Amino acid sequence: MDCDPASPIRTESTSTSAVRPAVRAAVLYCVVAGLWILLSDQAVKAIWPDPGMHHRVQSFKGLFFVGFTGLLLYVLMYARGLQQNRAQRELRQSEEHYRGTVELAGVGIAEADLGTCCFLEVNRKLCEILGYSESELMGTHIFDLTHPDDRDDAKCIAALTNATAGNVAYFEKRYFRKDGQIIWMRISGSVTRLDPDRPLRCVAFFEDITQQHAAQERLRLSEARFRELADAMPQMVFTSTPQGQPEYFNRRWQAYLGMTVEQALVKGWLSIIHPDDVDHLGESWFDAIAHGTPHQAEYRMRPAGGTVEYRWHLSRAVPSRDAEGKIVRWIGTITDIDAQKRTTQQVQQVNETLEQRVRERTSQLQAANEELDAFSYTVSHDLRTPLQHLQTFARSVLARSADTPPLDAEDVDKLRRILAMSVRMERLIVDLLEYSRIARSDLKPTPVSTVTIVHELVGQLQRDPETAKADIHFKEPLPWVLGNRLILQQVFANLIGNAIKFVTPGQTPYVNIWSEDRVGSARIWIEDRGIGIQPDHFDRIFQPFETAHASDLYSGPGIGLAVVKRAVERMGGQVGLESVAGRGTKFWIELPKVHAAT
Repeated sequence: MDCDPASPIRTESTSTSAVRPAVRAAVLYCVVAGLWILLSDQAVKAIWPDPGMHHRVQSFKGLFFVGFTGLLLYVLMYARGLQQNRAQRELRQSEEHYRGTVELAGVGIAEADLGTCCFLEVNRKLCEILGYSESELMGTHIFDLTHPDDRDDAKCIAALTNATAGNVAYFEKRYFRKDGQIIWMRISGSVTRLDPDRPLRCVAFFEDITQQHAAQERLRLSEARFRELADAMPQMVFTSTPQGQPEYFNRRWQAYLGMTVEQALVKGWLSIIHPDDVDHLGESWFDAIAHGTPHQAEYRMRPAGGTVEYRWHLSRAVPSRDAEGKIVRWIGTITDIDAQKRTTQQVQQVNETLEQRVRERTSQLQAANEELDAFSYTVSHDLRTPLQHLQTFARSVLARSADTPPLDAEDVDKLRRILAMSVRMERLIVDLLEYSRIARSDLKPTPVSTVTIVHELVGQLQRDPETAKADIHFKEPLPWVLGNRLILQQVFANLIGNAIKFVTPGQTPYVNIWSEDRVGSARIWIEDRGIGIQPDHFDRIFQPFETAHASDLYSGPGIGLAVVKRAVERMGGQVGLESVAGRGTKFWIELPKVHAAT
């Protein structure tokens, strides 16, 4: 505990409280001895008037008084000695216990003389804190270790005055270690006295709080930086206690509120919230407080005074926790989202209108599809029927001309051309209807076994006299894919049919089918050794009515590959090819792969 060397407090070497009992005992002894001498002399004269006897009794009385007094003094001194020995032993034990406690204490402890302000006793911990040995601290003036700015600290002086008044002093100040380092100390102390008016020395406890003070300083700087950042933000920023009570609003928030933090806490910031949003906001906020979860809410508010309309705001707050996970505060922001909110509402209105228009358009498309289906039926019936009649008449005339030859060779050739073109026209109509059907069909994908489809198609081709000569191979296993079985069967039929059709005259058609795994899909290849396709025709051949070969040997409507492309894409797949003119073509289709159906 520090003191001023000019302090009027003084110490005395002796105490009158120790002399007074001895004086009282001496006075009492003199009174008793005087009474004994006077009274005993009067009694001896009255009992033994003879001078000789009187002289002998007086002598005996003197000897008795001396012996009794000596015995009494011996007894008193012996008892006093026993009492002193016991007191010294107890004092020594108490001193040893005190010394052990002081040396083992976790804080620095010192005794200082109030007159000289020097250390009288220090413990080991204080030596460790200050970096001095015990001998170096003994007799050292306390001000020699005190930071100059703290020697006249009003708080320290007030605490010292409080301690000399009989209370315990508490204060914090800086000291110099032996190595020159400045440390912060928290000091508590009291004064010991000879009597109520005469303080003798003080006992003080020193606790090194340098790290705590540094942590508090870092916290203060962090809080200052946080407030500077919060004041610079365009959003409104606030903090609340762990119980949800607001404790800080940044400048933007205070400007919007039109009141200080203190005024907001008194008047209640909820007064600027739209009445319809208060209950919802309060429930969500206190629910987050109760569960310690992040808070988010949208609500309307306006500045105090109500001079402008309510605007939509988004509030977010998260709990800030200490190292033990305990919530120490809530930090939140409030952002004006009125423009976004109004835009969202307009978009919702547009979406609702758009959904209605989509429903109307869908209804119109369904009606159009129904009309198209009816038209397709009409095309299938009204156009194919005359063609079928034309084919029947041509075949009949050709059959009769074999028996009766009124027709020359040219007429027969013309009839055959008419028959071939009618068949081609019918095939074109069928392909167009198939192309249209695929475009409009609701294809619900299911697991399909491609090996089963290939087996069926190869069997059909081998039973047909026109395609039985084809050399068809396929390598199992072929995968299960996700698709439509009927549509996929049409795809394979078109690709295998083309492989058989587009070969050099006199060449035996060759077809090879195999598959390879891809990531999440399977690619199936259909390879031929036909006439091949020029690279500049790769994209064009998948368009309707487009063919890679204009020769009459390979005539066709040009719809087959367009059907393949549209069908595969409708099933979520892809189609492509590799080809070298004169050496054959490899078409491939890729579809989502699935496990075998059970």
